[in-house]
Amino acid sequence: MVRRCRSGMRPDQPIPPFDPTHVTVTKPDLLVRRGALDLWYDFSNKAEEAALREWCAENGIDLSGT
Repeated sequence: MVRRCRSGMRPDQPIPPFDPTHVTVTKPDLLVRRGALDLWYDFSNKAEEAALREWCAENGIDLSGT
């Protein structure tokens, strides 16, 4: 229903059998198709760890034992 409102369609109008505006592709689907899902998770994990370490340093939390 929300898609129809955003696209200007009335609720009583049928959605065409194939309409590219109604196709949803998620990031994991795209990455799996390109064989890059593991690379994404590695990148994401490293970026998250770096951000957490930076936040800890800014807030005086010592991570020397980790």
